[in-house]
Amino acid sequence: MYMENRSYFKISKYDELEYYDRLLNQYLNNLYGVGLDREDYKDISKIVRELDKIRSSAYWNWFDYVRHNKYLLDKDYVVFGKDLKEEYIKIRDSRKEYLDEVESVRGHFEKILELIRKSIKPDNIEDYLQEECSITHLVFTNNTYPKIKLYSNDGFMFLCHFHNERTPSMGVVNSRNYGMCYGCGHSFRCVDYIEKVEGLSHRGTVSLLARVYMVDIKDSVIGEDSELVQRYRSSLLSDEFRELLERGYERTSKREDSVTKSLALAKFERDFATIDRIRRGECVEFDEEKDKEKKLLLQI
Repeated sequence: MYMENRSYFKISKYDELEYYDRLLNQYLNNLYGVGLDREDYKDISKIVRELDKIRSSAYWNWFDYVRHNKYLLDKDYVVFGKDLKEEYIKIRDSRKEYLDEVESVRGHFEKILELIRKSIKPDNIEDYLQEECSITHLVFTNNTYPKIKLYSNDGFMFLCHFHNERTPSMGVVNSRNYGMCYGCGHSFRCVDYIEKVEGLSHRGTVSLLARVYMVDIKDSVIGEDSELVQRYRSSLLSDEFRELLERGYERTSKREDSVTKSLALAKFERDFATIDRIRRGECVEFDEEKDKEKKLLLQI
């Protein structure tokens, strides 16, 4: 027997993390110096998505490593003895530490996005809908599994909609408005999820989401009385969906204070506010020109 030794975490990974850490410091300096605008929002959004991919890859590598080598912690396992066990624990812990560092950097970038989001609206309808819509709601609408489980404080586990399975393996993280199947590896956000699941064109997807979330846009190709619109909106306003969000909110609120916790709670609160707005029948207008030249500048 030998310990599985795959070079998942090379020094280049840490160099990469240092690169994002330097970027974070630059954006923080600009936030308190010259200010941040819509273009910065776009760039930071891309960085967050890149860090999501890095984290997902690192998580699976760490999980795979632990799965292949956990026998080393067995008290009855004596081949090669103590040295191998200590090596395994050291590598396992260093990989977990790397995951935590990625999560920390990502959380601070997301916090900057949250600050910009509160004062500057996106300049195109797709980005606006990615923020306004809830991936948890969209997946919930198509759920066929009898019980939805929380697999993290603000994450929910569903049956995958992209491959056949009996046990749920598709995780949706509410605070990130992002989902990924841990079985087939398919990842998605709001717009591409609807495109894939409903087989709609990009324009049709934007029109559907705008109708469901009562966002006024020009030249919609889907009518208000569409069966798809009614199905997604009724699930959004259902007691079952609100109870699901409340479960996630309650569990998240019990965590230790952190950037990640505050962001997760803020997203739940935005979801509740959106549901209440739609219940009141209030539409929102999307104006591409609004906030075009606006900057977010914080005072020290």
